[in-house]
Amino acid sequence: TLVPAVLALLAWVTVKPLFWPSPPWTPKPTIKLDWAETLRPRPLGTIGVIGPSRMNYSRLISLVDFTAETITESLGKSSS
Repeated sequence: TLVPAVLALLAWVTVKPLFWPSPPWTPKPTIKLDWAETLRPRPLGTIGVIGPSRMNYSRLISLVDFTAETITESLGKSSS
């Protein structure tokens, strides 16, 4: 019972490429790393403000800018 199965499999492996050829082999694409893009500084987070609709936005925006600059400088010093 095993011999006919093995012979049938051998016949199929021999005959199949004649009717259904395999697609041509193509190499995998290589990965090209763009170091300028990889090492580009990216934002690490977001600073948000929650408050009432009537607030002094001009003062608040300057405070948020100052806070962002201070955090950026301190992160820059700690990473170098």
